[in-house]
Amino acid sequence: MTANRDQAIWAAAQGKPFDLAAADAKTTPLPKIKTNYRPSHKNGTTKYLYGAEALASFTTSGVQNQPLCLRKRIPQPGQPSPNHLRQ
Repeated sequence: MTANRDQAIWAAAQGKPFDLAAADAKTTPLPKIKTNYRPSHKNGTTKYLYGAEALASFTTSGVQNQPLCLRKRIPQPGQPSPNHLRQ
């Protein structure tokens, strides 16, 4: 599928059409990956936590946790924040 995306990008850059859905339909399904991870109390949960919920789950002694960057604060591509417009 990566090769399909590469070909689609090059075709778009050259102004040529490329049927991505047709190219993807010709690919084989990805194999199921076996894992040795077993959820348990020792290993913790697989639930992804955001922001304050993630910070509340940390256990530290005498250290204040402050997020460097929260995923929900990152602007989407093509939608710059006002900070990006400063010169």
